[in-house]
Amino acid sequence: MGLRAIAPLRPLSDRVFRPGAGIGDHRSHDGAKASPSVQVTVSDTLNCPHQHLLPGPSSRRPIGNPPHPETLMNNFLRPLSHRRARWLLVLFLIVSWQGRVLPAAPAVRNVEGWTVRIDPELLADMPMAERCLKALANHLQRVTYILPDSKVEQLRDFPIWIDRHNERLGAMQYHPSEDWLRNNGHDPALAKHIHIPRAADLLDRRTWEKHPYCILHELAHAYHDQVLGFDDPEIMQLFDQAKARGGYEDVLLFDGRNVPHYALTNHKEYFAESTEAFLGVNDFYPFVRAELQKHDPRMHAHLVKLWSDPALPTESAETREQSVDQLLRDAITDGQMAGAVVMMSRKDKVIFSTAVGDAQTVPVRRPMRPDTVFDLASLTKPVATATSIMCLVDRGLVDLDAPVANYLPEFATNGKESITVKDLLLHRGGLIADNSLSDYVPDAQQAWENLCKTKPLADPGQRFIYSDVGFIVLGKLVEKVSGQPLQQFADEQIFEPLGMQETGYLPEESLRDRAATTEEVDGRWLTGKVHDPRSARMGGVAGHAGLFSTAEDLLRYGQAMCHQGQWEGTRVFSVQTYRTMVAPRDVPRGQRALGWDVESPYSSNRPQQFSQTAFGHGGFTGTVLWIDPQQDLVFVFLSNRLHPDGKGSVNRLAAKVADAILQNDSADK
Repeated sequence: MGLRAIAPLRPLSDRVFRPGAGIGDHRSHDGAKASPSVQVTVSDTLNCPHQHLLPGPSSRRPIGNPPHPETLMNNFLRPLSHRRARWLLVLFLIVSWQGRVLPAAPAVRNVEGWTVRIDPELLADMPMAERCLKALANHLQRVTYILPDSKVEQLRDFPIWIDRHNERLGAMQYHPSEDWLRNNGHDPALAKHIHIPRAADLLDRRTWEKHPYCILHELAHAYHDQVLGFDDPEIMQLFDQAKARGGYEDVLLFDGRNVPHYALTNHKEYFAESTEAFLGVNDFYPFVRAELQKHDPRMHAHLVKLWSDPALPTESAETREQSVDQLLRDAITDGQMAGAVVMMSRKDKVIFSTAVGDAQTVPVRRPMRPDTVFDLASLTKPVATATSIMCLVDRGLVDLDAPVANYLPEFATNGKESITVKDLLLHRGGLIADNSLSDYVPDAQQAWENLCKTKPLADPGQRFIYSDVGFIVLGKLVEKVSGQPLQQFADEQIFEPLGMQETGYLPEESLRDRAATTEEVDGRWLTGKVHDPRSARMGGVAGHAGLFSTAEDLLRYGQAMCHQGQWEGTRVFSVQTYRTMVAPRDVPRGQRALGWDVESPYSSNRPQQFSQTAFGHGGFTGTVLWIDPQQDLVFVFLSNRLHPDGKGSVNRLAAKVADAILQNDSADK
């Protein structure tokens, strides 16, 4: 995703100095408390396995810009009482500073609605600066997607400061106190800013793999300080209660170690860490919202109240459609998608259905229709591949706990011999996310041979790595065990029995004619042709991508899943197999089901009003399917967010649309 609102550079002429209090302690590498002299730090991306496990700073003089002459004069003149001595010192300082260039003021940009102050040294390398700002924009967009607009506007009041390389403050942090900064030799203008001392950290993938919501953590500190107040009695009481219960003394860290939770540092860190888990993903257990609700229900209830939109009215069924329509059309106006089809059912009854925008805008315009056909992208994984695997499991032809190599001996190379079928379904097999496109030349057979040569990045069960490669392997497994091409097996065992007449790989011409267009590739617009380049090089049929369908067909599939694998008397697998498939399972940093998402870093499209039993998935082209058996709800959101320029984004929009539909649906229950 690119920048949406970056204003031209302009010099910073106004610096606001506001008083504030220090944040608290850091922790050393073994989890013990370290020096309290540093302000709140979220991520050290070089050597520390966790951003908070940092020692305090050394007592060396800070490296960087020299103090301003006025600061020097104030410090030195204060002890001198004799008028002549004071004037001599002033004269000395003026002479000694003659010819020196004062530090340049930071420039200012608007990034996703936030005021961002930028070190001029960073701007000297403009390509680097633009890359950093684009990365920052992507993560601020994530914040805008997971919070109500009213809360986003509050968080946008908190400015961000990016330094090129500040060696004294080597991690992201929030500075509440001007006094602390001044007393420790730092620029007091940093007060009340979210501070990124090293711009390169924004480009370090290790930072975001470990701490994808570290900027949210710092924004939570700013919100706590400037909106609630650090002395907020309710948060302090919740912190004291949490400590008294002892539930945070020995918790799982993202890397598998058990350590004291960083939330124990003080009530400020308790609030910020809990906010990370509630709105995104944390690196300490509880990692996600569902776990927070179970582990610390009082804090969870408080955050529900705190981060909800107080201005959101309870809508009537009559105005609900208008509200959803406005959300969708605003997204179209903002360039997030060209159009969408949305459907929701409860107890097999369609309670909402709409089609807005266009299926194609260039070179010709085609309006979106309720029966528009969509490239499902990664929705292929659960709907076609995982469901096919479970059909084979149900027939006793595949053992989930057996090594994949039992069925595909050629896969057992370079340390992959112990990876099980279940590992691949849960994305915990340690396989790479994607191998090089050059591996898919000249044909599908060569692509498979190259894929079998890949080496895993981790042992099975150690890491969650969302892997297209893993599902390509599962697709081959279906073909090997069934003796049929993947598309034929899925058609005969899933789509035809469920009446999904417009679902399948390689759509025929009549379906292609009403397909939503994605991007232009090699001078041709992709309409009814798979967008994923690896699937395309495998002939359009693969376990990870390539399936096409309509909203109505997906709604039917979801309703069958609400009926434990059965639709109108036709069963695709047994109740026991269904339960095995959809049961939530713990994986590193979240929960998944077999082929499905439950609560993980990929759950930004999950409706908040769906129950904890819900499972779902998204697709790169802008497709979303969530199923809630407990409430008998199915939600389908299909968009062409890649058309025409590949820059749209709809994950959080999909969740907002689902929640808007459910705001007041008592008549539909």
